[in-house]
Amino acid sequence: MAVHLHSARVTLTGGVVIDVTGLDLTDPQTWVDYTGAEVIDDRVVLYKAVDDELRAGHSYRLTAYPVGEDVTAPDWRDDHGCGYGLHASPHPHQALAHYGDAKRMLRVTVPLADLRPIPGGTAKAKAATVHVLDEVSLDGEPLSGVR
Repeated sequence: MAVHLHSARVTLTGGVVIDVTGLDLTDPQTWVDYTGAEVIDDRVVLYKAVDDELRAGHSYRLTAYPVGEDVTAPDWRDDHGCGYGLHASPHPHQALAHYGDAKRMLRVTVPLADLRPIPGGTAKAKAATVHVLDEVSLDGEPLSGVR
């Protein structure tokens, strides 16, 4: 069994230990390498789970994500904390874990330099602005008849 070690204060016995205590998972390139997120032309490809009307958001702030457009967070805070930005995940199943009632899935991109990974095993990052590439299936597969 694989065990991810996130703290040097833990004592482990058994299993296959994947020691990530030496990684700076707030560094965008390190986070991309660790999560396996796709990068195309210095832009990180991420996934955003949305409702039937291509909206998502918490704390009563729904944000629309129109396909082909840039979306900018009205509450951006340049840090690595959860909240205050647009959140997305490196893989569709992780995006669904953050929005289980999602009806649709979007592929978005963020310049690598603008990505702010959120540490703590959440498998998500945030940015001030994302570009919505297209809609994919909830599994991340291309759709032939996009709505």
